Amino acid sequence: MALLRNSERLLERAEALERENAELRQRLGESEASRASLEKRLAAARARVEALIDRLPANRHDPLQPEHVS
Repeated sequence: MALLRNSERLLERAEALERENAELRQRLGESEASRASLEKRLAAARARVEALIDRLPANRHDPLQPEHVS
């Protein structure tokens, strides 16, 4: 009887681990999809910022550089 009980417990544990594994795989897939979406949004934002920087005048005053006095 002890062997039967242990076998049943082992089977229950294996089934619980299979369910947990499936849940974790699903969550991993969702996290990967979310990360990919965030990476796309970041790339788009970066492109917009770079486009704005490119539109700035080339001779603008840089506050980090000392001014030249004539």
